[in-house]
Amino acid sequence: MVRCAAAVWRAVAADLLPLAVLAAVAVYAVWPLLGDDRFSGRPDACWYLGVLNDARAQARAGTLPVGVGQSAAAWNGYPPALMPGLVYTALAIDLLTAGHLSTVGLLHATGAACVWGGALSAYLALRHLSGGRRWLAAALAALYVCCPAVLSILLASDMYPATVAVPLFPLLLLGLARRPDAPGAVLVGGALAALWMAHAGVALWCSTGTALFLATRAVLAGPFWVGVWFSARAAAVFFVLSAWFFATVLSLGLHRSHTMNKSAEGGPLPFAVTGDEYAAVVTWVLDRVAERAYRPLPADYDVLAMQQMGYALLGVLGLSAAAAVWGRSAELRLLAGGAALLILSVTPVGPATRQFWAHLPRPFLVTEWWPMLRFGILIAGMTVCAAAVAARHWPPADARLAFRFGRGRAAIPVRAVNAVVAVALAAGVAYSLHQVGRLHDWTRDWPSGERVAVLARPENQPLHWCNWLTLRDPRGDGRETNVKDPVLYDRVLSPNGAVVACNRTVARGGPPVPYDGPAGAISLAPADGTRPVARFAVEPGWHYLLTLHIDPRNADARFPVEGGTVNRLHVPPLNGVKPQDVLIPVWTTGGTPHGVRVSAECVGRDGPEPPAVRVSVRSLVRYDPATLPVRVRALRPYTADVCVDRPALLETHRQFVPGYEARVNGEPVEPTRSADGMLTVPLRDGKNEVVLTYRVPPLARAGLAISAAGWLAALAFAVAQFRRRHSAERPIR
Repeated sequence: MVRCAAAVWRAVAADLLPLAVLAAVAVYAVWPLLGDDRFSGRPDACWYLGVLNDARAQARAGTLPVGVGQSAAAWNGYPPALMPGLVYTALAIDLLTAGHLSTVGLLHATGAACVWGGALSAYLALRHLSGGRRWLAAALAALYVCCPAVLSILLASDMYPATVAVPLFPLLLLGLARRPDAPGAVLVGGALAALWMAHAGVALWCSTGTALFLATRAVLAGPFWVGVWFSARAAAVFFVLSAWFFATVLSLGLHRSHTMNKSAEGGPLPFAVTGDEYAAVVTWVLDRVAERAYRPLPADYDVLAMQQMGYALLGVLGLSAAAAVWGRSAELRLLAGGAALLILSVTPVGPATRQFWAHLPRPFLVTEWWPMLRFGILIAGMTVCAAAVAARHWPPADARLAFRFGRGRAAIPVRAVNAVVAVALAAGVAYSLHQVGRLHDWTRDWPSGERVAVLARPENQPLHWCNWLTLRDPRGDGRETNVKDPVLYDRVLSPNGAVVACNRTVARGGPPVPYDGPAGAISLAPADGTRPVARFAVEPGWHYLLTLHIDPRNADARFPVEGGTVNRLHVPPLNGVKPQDVLIPVWTTGGTPHGVRVSAECVGRDGPEPPAVRVSVRSLVRYDPATLPVRVRALRPYTADVCVDRPALLETHRQFVPGYEARVNGEPVEPTRSADGMLTVPLRDGKNEVVLTYRVPPLARAGLAISAAGWLAALAFAVAQFRRRHSAERPIR
C-alpha cells in the first residue's frame, strides 16, 4: 500500500500546479450550475429531469438496473436504457452525496462533473500526446472545455447526455494517436463503448471516424498487418464492454424506435424529410449559423450563435494544419484534417454542402441537424489533440527554423517562436474565459425558487418531451393531441380491438366548470406576448380538462399553466402544423384549493406569411379519476382496477417492450402489444385487479454480466500498466 501511494505521488507531484489552474478554470466554466437549484426549465431540460426523477425513485426502491420508466416522471415506460451514461453517472453522484441533492441539483452536478472530467481526461491525454508538456496540456484542455460549442451544449442547449461524452472523447483520441499497442487498443475499445452508453449520436460518428482513421493509418503509415491486429483487438474490447448496452437496446426493441422516415402524425417536421428537401432545410440553417459563428458571442441568448469554436481554437487548428503540412506525422494529418472537414461540413460552401447533406445516410436519426450540434465536441477534441501531436514533433528550443524567400535565407530561434506561441495561447485562454462569461449571462434568466420546487410534482410532468422518441397518441379523431394525465390513456378494448370504454371519453363528458376568460376567439401575434385564456379554481381530488382550439398561421402556440402547485408549459406536438383541439389536464397534489391561469403565446416562424395564432376555449370539465372505467391506483408497479361484463383487453398507457410480467387477480397472464403499440392485458368478466411488473430481459442480463466482467478486467489491466510503468521508472539502488 505504501509503495502504491508513493508511486501515485511521484506520478502526480509535477502535475499538481497545472491541474490546480485547470481545476479553477473548470469550476468557473460551470459556475451557474453550483450553489442553488436554478433551472432553465426548457423542454429538453425537463425531459432529462423526468428521466432522472424516475431512475432515482426506482434505484432507491432497489430496482437496478433501471429498464423502463415506472413513475409519474416517465409514466408511459420511457426506457432510460437510451441514456445509461447520464442515468448511472447521476445515480453514482446521488450515492456519493447520500441523496442530499434535489433532482435538479443532481442533474446539474452530473453536468458539472462531466465538464470537470473532460478537463482532467483532456489534460492527461494531451500531456501524453505532447511528450510531457504539462502547461501546454493544461492550456489546451482549458480551451477544450471552454469552447463555446462544447460548453453551450450544457449551459445553453440542456444536452446533458451529450455532455457525458465530453470526458470520453479525449481518451478515444489518445488511444488512436498513440502507438498501436495493447493499451491503445483497450483505450479505443473502452472509450467507444462508453461513448455509446453516453450518447448514441456522438458514438456513431466517433465509431465511423475511428474505423476510417485506423484504415487510413494502416494503409498509408503501415505496417498494414500491425494496424489490422490493433483494430481487431480494439473491436474485441469494444464488443465485450458494450455488450450490455446493445443487448438492452436489442432486447427492448429500441433500435426500431429511431427509424422514423416520416412523422407518425404526418406533420412536415424538419427531421421527417429526406433527400433534397432535407438538404434545403439544413443548408438554410447553416446559412443562419454562418452569420453568427465567427463573431463574438452576443449578450442575449442565441441558439445559432453558440455553434462556434472560438477564435483561440480556430487559431490552434490553423497552426496544427500548418504543422501537418510541414511534418510527416500521419496521426497529426488525420486529426487536423478531420477537424477541418467537420468544420467545413457545418459551414456553407456553395452547392457542395447541399449535396453532402442530401446524400448522407441517416441511421438512428443521428445525422439530423439537431443531433449534429454535438459536432463541437468532436471538432474541439481533435483540434487540441492535433496541437499536442504537433508539439511533440516540434524542434527543440535550442534549434533554429530556417526559411527561404527568393534568394535570401533567414533563421528564427525556436525559443522565440515558442515564446510568441505561449503568449498567444495565454491570450486565447483569457478570451475563451471571456466567452464563458457571455454563456453565463445567458443563464441569468433561469427561474429559481418556487418554479424549481414544483417541477417534480406529478401534475407538472411533461408528456411530449419526456417521451417523444417512443410514444404515439393515436387515440381520438386525429384532431386532439398532447394529454398529460396518464390515466386518460387507459382504455378497454374488445378481443377484436374495438374500443369498449375509454377514460378520455368519460372524462370529457364530466360536469362543466365555470371559468373566467375571453368570450370568443382571440388572435395572437408574437409581439402580443402572453395573454390569459382561462382562469378557474381547482380542488384536491378532482382533475380538470380544458379543451382549446388553435388555428396557427406560420406560428407555434404555447400555453403556460400556472397557479399554486401547478407550473408547466404545455406545448402541442403538432404545433404550428394544422388547426387542432388541444386538451390540457390540470390537477393539484396540494392539500388546499387554489386558482390556475392558462395563458397563450405565439412564437413566429420564418416565412412569407405574418405569424399569428387564433385560440378559443371549447370546454372546461372536471372528472374524478376513481370513477373512470380504468381506475389506476398506482404507477409503480402499475396497478389498476377494471370491471367488465365480458372478456376484454386492457390497453394501458405503457408502451409495450419485452420484459413485462402481468397478473390479473393474482394469476399470471401474457401481456401483448396493441395495434397502437401499447401494453395490453387480457381481462375476464367481472372485477379485475391488474398488476404489471417489469423484469430485465435475459439477453440484457447476459450482456450486463459480460460487460461487468469486461470493465473489471479493463480496470485491472489499467492498474497493472500503471504499476509496470512506474516500477520501470524507479531508479535501481
